[in-house]
Amino acid sequence: MGNLLKVLTREIENYPHFFLDFENAQATECEREVWNQVNAVLQDSENILAGLQAYKGAGQEIRDAIQNPNDLLLQERAWNSVCPLVIKLKKFYSFSLRLEEALQSLLESLTCPPLTPTQHLEREQALAKQFAEILHFTLRFDELKMKGCIKVLKDQPADNVEGLLNALKFTTKHLNDESTPKNIRTMLQ
Repeated sequence: MGNLLKVLTREIENYPHFFLDFENAQATECEREVWNQVNAVLQDSENILAGLQAYKGAGQEIRDAIQNPNDLLLQERAWNSVCPLVIKLKKFYSFSLRLEEALQSLLESLTCPPLTPTQHLEREQALAKQFAEILHFTLRFDELKMKGCIKVLKDQPADNVEGLLNALKFTTKHLNDESTPKNIRTMLQ
C-alpha cells in the first residue's frame, strides 16, 4: 500500500488538475463487483470499532484464577470471562481477513494496466473513495488499539510496566524527530 501511495504522490505532482469528488462518487458498471465486495466489508467496520472500543479484557479474572488454582468459583469466573472474548477476537480476526481480501481486490482494480493508478483514481472515484474509507478505518482501529494497550499498561502494577510506559512515551514523543536514527524510526513504525 505504501508503494501505491508513493506512486500516486509522484503521479499527482505531474497532474496538477487531479480532482476526487468523494461526495458524488457513484460506482460505474465496471466498478460494481469490486465496489460491492468492499462495501460489504466497510458496512461492518463501525461495529468492529465499537467492539474494539468496548473491549475490556479479562486480565484480573485470569490472574485471580491462576493465583487460586483450587478455587472453582474463580476458575469458572475466569472461564466465563474469557469465552465471550475469544468469540469477539475471532470476529475481529474474521473481519481482518475479509478486509484484507477486499483491499487486495480494490488495489488490483486501482493499479491494473494499461491505466496508471492516477488514471484509475480519476475514472473510478467510487473505488478511490472506498480506498480512503479503508485508510480511515485502519487509522481509527490502530488508534483504539494503541489506547487499549496504554490502558492495559496503566492498569498494571507500576513496578511491572514503568520501563514499558517510559519507552512508549519516549517513542510517541520522538518517533518523527530528525534526531531519531532512520533505522529506529523504521523499526518502530
